[in-house]
Amino acid sequence: MPIATDRLRMLLINTFIFLIAFVWADELIDMPRVTSGGQPTPINWVEALIETVVIAAVGFLTVTRFFSKQEAKSPRGLAREERYTWITVSCSFLGLCCMVWLNEIIDVPYLLLQGEKTPLNWSEAAVETFLIIIVGGIALSILMRKIRERDKAQNLFFKSFYFNPVGAAITSLNNNTIIHVNEAFSATTGYRPQQIVGKSMEELNMWAFQEERNEVITALHKEGSVRNVEVSIRDIEGNYKTVLYSADIIDYVGEQHVLSAAIDITDRKRTQDLLIKTETKYRDMFMHSIQGIAVYSETEDGDDFVIMDINKAGERIDRIKKADVMGKTVSEIFPGIREFGLLDGLKRVWKSGEAEHLPTSYYNDGRIEGWRDNYLYKLASGEIVALYSDETARKNAEKELSKRQRELLISEEKFSKAFHASSDLITISTLKNGVFIDVNDMFLKTLSYSLKEVIGHSAIDLGMWGNREKRDLMTDIVLKQGKIRNYEVNLHTKDGNERTMLVSADRFVFQGEDCMLMISRDITDRKRMEEQIRLSEKQLRDLYKNLQETRETERTRISREIHDDLGQELTVLKLEMQQLAHTLPEGDDVFKKKTAVIIDHIDLAIDSMRRISMDLRPALLDQLGLIAAIEWQAEDFQKRAGVPCLLTIDPGITIINTKLSTTLFRIFQETLTNITRYASASKVNAALRKLPDALELTVSDDGKGITEAEIENPKSFGIIGMKERVSDWGGTIEISGKRGRGTTVRVSIPFSANDIRETD
Repeated sequence: MPIATDRLRMLLINTFIFLIAFVWADELIDMPRVTSGGQPTPINWVEALIETVVIAAVGFLTVTRFFSKQEAKSPRGLAREERYTWITVSCSFLGLCCMVWLNEIIDVPYLLLQGEKTPLNWSEAAVETFLIIIVGGIALSILMRKIRERDKAQNLFFKSFYFNPVGAAITSLNNNTIIHVNEAFSATTGYRPQQIVGKSMEELNMWAFQEERNEVITALHKEGSVRNVEVSIRDIEGNYKTVLYSADIIDYVGEQHVLSAAIDITDRKRTQDLLIKTETKYRDMFMHSIQGIAVYSETEDGDDFVIMDINKAGERIDRIKKADVMGKTVSEIFPGIREFGLLDGLKRVWKSGEAEHLPTSYYNDGRIEGWRDNYLYKLASGEIVALYSDETARKNAEKELSKRQRELLISEEKFSKAFHASSDLITISTLKNGVFIDVNDMFLKTLSYSLKEVIGHSAIDLGMWGNREKRDLMTDIVLKQGKIRNYEVNLHTKDGNERTMLVSADRFVFQGEDCMLMISRDITDRKRMEEQIRLSEKQLRDLYKNLQETRETERTRISREIHDDLGQELTVLKLEMQQLAHTLPEGDDVFKKKTAVIIDHIDLAIDSMRRISMDLRPALLDQLGLIAAIEWQAEDFQKRAGVPCLLTIDPGITIINTKLSTTLFRIFQETLTNITRYASASKVNAALRKLPDALELTVSDDGKGITEAEIENPKSFGIIGMKERVSDWGGTIEISGKRGRGTTVRVSIPFSANDIRETD
């Protein structure tokens, strides 16, 4: 926000220069004599010089005091500055007036220098005072108006910045230091202002992707501003957020700064994805609903309606096919619709816009017949939707029930059967003290009680609750909320065995007393099975880990045997063949050529042996450590794939834990293998960094990218293997990418002091 002070400064400077000029003009042309015809007075150079010095000194102090380095102020601070400016500048001009009269009364030149005494000139003092007041008043009024304009702009900036619902920050253009942030910025990032002011976004690691940050900075320096660039940032907890980033270069407190704004669209992006899923879901619901659903559009000014869509249930109920009726009028497809009353209902809903339920009525047009129930409502687009069902079976059932007059009796009987035949434990008890009113057979069977032992007693009395506090908590929730769902508790059987239950309960009134219907599902076996599954998963992980270690051991053994034994044999064979070639007589070109071919094949075999040995397990990994092995692997990748691989490794770090070195090397090796097979990349960047509490390996390429489905594919065994390796160390692995924008693999593995050795 620019704070323009040059004009205010020049206004005051010109005012004091004018007053100095007036002093000298008064002495030279004797203004009181010219204006009022009074007695002429001699020129008093000393007096004019003293007045000039005093005016210049007052002017200098006033200008330098009020135009020191500016800074942004709050509305209250602006008001104080305005009031202080008005009082002090006024005092400066009043002081000049007093100086004029004091000079006339005590004759300062005579008093200080013992010069010639001058007579008291009232008219001269009055004219000078009048002029100072007039000039000072005009200057002060202009000054205050300019200050108010400046303060209004600064106050407007203050409010628009700090109270803006969009996250905003001001950073220095020179060193990227954050100067100010508003509450919305803190809410978006999770950082309190005192945690980030004085630091840069790079120090706080807010930029999720460095390439996005570089693009924004380049555009900002080139264009002076950026607008609505979609970037990813990290909040204080390390979570990724998507924001729309805009920025401008501004003049703030006399220096160039960057005013940036970030709109959090993370939820909006998720909402968009959710909307797509929701639309798909409701389209599926439309097509697979058990009710018939038809969509109509009016024609002939609402006298008839065209069929726009119909679901599968509608096709089944009305015995029609969607392709045969699309675009045709409803009266054409259903000749009996006018007598049925549906056409009139469609007209009413189309005109009024009010939803309407048509009573269940009988339809018959010679092709189909039966009872139909219709509910009509109008969409915002003007189309009419009809939800209808075939009520023929229900009407027939109602007739049958009416004949027998047993509808209520059958319902009670069904409830009783459901209550006692349920595979869940069902009880009815008082809510206040938990006394059982009724329990079902499964409850008695599971907890080994008889009905006589339970009715009239509470679960507390019978010792069923091992933890009474949990029962009291459940009762409180039901009392306050009227229900509880899937509340896990432990109940004791009569024999003292403990069973784990998943309880749901509802509050209701029975014979004037608050009661609770509680349904408990015995999940003891399921919990036991879950524990067995967790144990099995742990065993599988341990087995996988053991297999990996065994595999590494075998690969190391085979690699050494191939390198030592086979390599030695091939070397000896080569030497023998070379010696044989030297012993052949001169002129025996045939055998010499054959021996040369054999030696070439031996060289190829030696190269293949070395490559196979290094692929199985590089000797560098055991002899020189992880760094040398990674550098060799990157160089080998460049030779094989023909893709440049830029490798960055923090200096001074030596990993002494061989298992940790193996894990990081295999992950690096697998990542390069995947890039070779699938990425079609033109360059690869890899980095190994030491963080405060973890080692971070990052590999990124500019290839065709990877989708979320490919990452989660259960047949992506390479990715699964990398995840398992990282999991063994309690680390994390992040795989991200977009189609056409490459893939990034970021692995973080914690380490201890025994795992690494730092060197200078």
